[in-house]
Amino acid sequence: MAELNERLIRLREERNILQQDVAKGIDMSIMGYQRYEYGTSKPTSDILIKLADYFNCSIDYLVGRTSRDYLAELEEAEDEYLLELALERKKNDTGVRYTHEELLAERGLAVEDIDRMLEEEDVELEYELPL
Repeated sequence: MAELNERLIRLREERNILQQDVAKGIDMSIMGYQRYEYGTSKPTSDILIKLADYFNCSIDYLVGRTSRDYLAELEEAEDEYLLELALERKKNDTGVRYTHEELLAERGLAVEDIDRMLEEEDVELEYELPL
């Protein structure tokens, strides 16, 4: 579990979350959580589960058993699939092919918002969605 503290720091910083937010989110003291980030203490299995749930990642990724966060990658792929499914359903319901821009506009978003989020998160789409 040598990588646990590094992963905790990276996950927290990627999300711009404070240590106190994580501690509160997993229902423990800030000092207790800081010990995990500093590497001076190891969490119990119950705390590992809470941390994985909080950061929405697998325990294997959290403790360094895998180098990729497959859970996050699966969710990204699922989000892409659901967007395509929503577009296709809209087309089938109305007979009109909606564009991504129109579907996003219904949710108060613009393509630029998605582009910005992708750039900030450094996410690569697996495939191009048809327009």
